[in-house]
Amino acid sequence: MVLVSIVLFSVLGHIGADPRGGQNCTCLGRRCEVSETVLLDPDTASRWLVLSEGERRVRRSNVEQDIPDHFRKFNEACVLGRSGFSTGQHYWEVQLLQEGDGWSLGVASDTASLEEWVIEEPEAGVWVVARWGRKGQYVALTSLQATPLTLHEEPVRLGVHLDYEGGRLSLCNADTMEHLYTFTEAGFTDRVYPYLHLGLFAEMRLD
Repeated sequence: MVLVSIVLFSVLGHIGADPRGGQNCTCLGRRCEVSETVLLDPDTASRWLVLSEGERRVRRSNVEQDIPDHFRKFNEACVLGRSGFSTGQHYWEVQLLQEGDGWSLGVASDTASLEEWVIEEPEAGVWVVARWGRKGQYVALTSLQATPLTLHEEPVRLGVHLDYEGGRLSLCNADTMEHLYTFTEAGFTDRVYPYLHLGLFAEMRLD
């Protein structure tokens, strides 16, 4: 199982302390301040996902849910945040309490494919870092290939920083500030949304 808490931050000023722990957000390079809480969008949530607690909690089910169809609904066990971004810099965190059968997270554009299989690569409008399987192989999914990531320790919380105009998406260990990966020259043109893909038995809650 995976339990994930996501808190959205806005960017302030220059390099500074994390508001909770006094550390620098090195993958962000900016001081952060809590701005708003991310909610899940039930219209995009797969039938393999169960949302609860005012769209703050989601779990992966092994049984398809009998819920109304929607043209934005994923076939795979994926869900987007309600709020998308088309300008500015934004930072949010993902807390991982248990890894389950793996996960991927990052951002997806509103033109990303919702077909039988989600293609997780920048060319398809999806920028993510993933943990594959129970053995815990961490990768960045880049341009038809996976870029292996070497981490000093397994993250408990991930920080995700989006610089829309700069065309950059950076991910780091939010506790140790270890940089994981940065997608550069993304050239965002469409609105992008926080994106979560849950492996079997995964569960997430947005705080």
